[in-house]
Amino acid sequence: MVSPLRILALLLLMLIAPLTWAVNLDVKLDSAEIAAGDTVTLTVTVDEQSFGEAPDFSPLKNDFEIISNRQSSQFSMTNGQITSTSSWILALLPKKEGFIAIPPLTYGKQTSKPLKLHVTQRRQVDSVNSNEVIFMDAQVDKKDVYVQEQVIYTVRLYRRIDLHESSYTPPKVDSAVMEALGNQREYTSTVDGRSYKIIELRYAVFPQKSGTLEIPPAQIVGTIFLGNNRSFMFDPFNGRQIRRQTPEVKINVRPQPANYPADKPWLPARSLKLRESWTPDDTQLQVGEPVTRHVTLEAEGLAQSVLPPLSMPASDAVKIYPEQPEITSNIGPRGMLSTRKENFAIIATQAGKVTLPPVEVTWWDVDDEKIKVAKLPARTVTVSGAARQAQTDAQPQAPLAAPPEDTAPQSLSTSGNTTWQWIALVALVLWLATLAALGMLFWRRRKPVAAEQVKTETPFSRQAEKFARAALLDACARNDAKAARKQLIELYRQIFQSAAIHNLDDVLEQTPDQNLATSLRALDAALYTTRSAGWTGAGLLDKVNAALEKRAKADAQPQSHLAPLFPT
Repeated sequence: MVSPLRILALLLLMLIAPLTWAVNLDVKLDSAEIAAGDTVTLTVTVDEQSFGEAPDFSPLKNDFEIISNRQSSQFSMTNGQITSTSSWILALLPKKEGFIAIPPLTYGKQTSKPLKLHVTQRRQVDSVNSNEVIFMDAQVDKKDVYVQEQVIYTVRLYRRIDLHESSYTPPKVDSAVMEALGNQREYTSTVDGRSYKIIELRYAVFPQKSGTLEIPPAQIVGTIFLGNNRSFMFDPFNGRQIRRQTPEVKINVRPQPANYPADKPWLPARSLKLRESWTPDDTQLQVGEPVTRHVTLEAEGLAQSVLPPLSMPASDAVKIYPEQPEITSNIGPRGMLSTRKENFAIIATQAGKVTLPPVEVTWWDVDDEKIKVAKLPARTVTVSGAARQAQTDAQPQAPLAAPPEDTAPQSLSTSGNTTWQWIALVALVLWLATLAALGMLFWRRRKPVAAEQVKTETPFSRQAEKFARAALLDACARNDAKAARKQLIELYRQIFQSAAIHNLDDVLEQTPDQNLATSLRALDAALYTTRSAGWTGAGLLDKVNAALEKRAKADAQPQSHLAPLFPT
């Protein structure tokens, strides 16, 4: 039985412990850019129960009018761990245009970091639409862009009354890729002296061919009630269904500039950066010991599907084994933010100074309208140690012991020693035979259990995949068609965890790709014709990586990525 004193001590600790923790103060805006006259939502959160205490919001009054301020609290216990938060949600109306700083806010001894808000000049809305209780509008941030350049398309629903049972249909754009930028945003604004509640959705549109791109109207259908009574039976004029849509938007799409290098992938972006890191952190290499170089490409205003692969050529001094890239995309303040991370396993084969070539990516700056190059400079590293083969060859052999000068006593006992050696040998053989018989008997009795254990084991592992990839790279480097075929099949078995992959047709079935099919036919021709001596593996790896990446993108493609526009 637990004593009352222990229970009291536990309760005191639960009350005192939060006082000793450092309180986290988090401040965030629901949008980094708004139009003049629109409100923005500021959320302030602390990881404790406030018990009547609140942050000091007075610094906000210099540049904002605080329209509303509501508070919410949460409390939970998971696995004995108590968590609680207090939040304040403020609707702020900026008093001026331009860049406005959200000043640091104070809660207890904690002070938040400042934020930045951009208040743009308000775009005029059609006065005919603004006379209605509900209407829609759409706009783009640019009407003249390059092919594959990002266009931010914004849909807004303005309403002075509630809309019920609504159904939203986004536009379907031909010859363009369209992706939603986050969830819908809700705020209030004033148009022609009237106050509206606004629901906003943003999309990133990437035109795929030059010419005129037409974005058809987005549409919403719903029911409105003009009075307090929602019964159609007694008031036929009270509730009615309405249909609203945005105006059609046209964009001029320019082709790729003539001065852009033809041998470089076309990358129209707002910014593009390269960065690197190493595992281990230092770049002191040891012969035969692998290190990993992480190279990350980050582009703003580009779809993740167009990020090019990063190459890092090997040399006589180092072997380089690329891994599968990690490709992600996030929503930034200016649209899509795509990232491609490449990992290269580097194994040095020679001691001395080794220079790794620079990594460069050519791109087009859509803001400055010029060609730019993101670059990681060449890096010289020191490799210590010696090649493993050289160390093996250099191992000294132990000298044979010289025979003693007086061999006569040894020769007298040679016959007796030989007899005992034969007896010992026969005994050893009989002992081993007995052990073998006992082992077979034990194995037969355990055979059903062992068979079940074998069935549960799997031949697939991440380590086996890496080994197959490295072996394929080595076979292609040596232009060994037979080894390349074997290691390619093994690599696909490991990646797709299927023992049913037996030949190159099975490989192509997993990753259908025309370029890969051409390379596999060339590999088959090298294996089964007299042209095997002329086969080179230089292009096979690129085709395999491209086909695998294409398959990965197809598997990760979401069914639907457009958020519904529904007022809450």
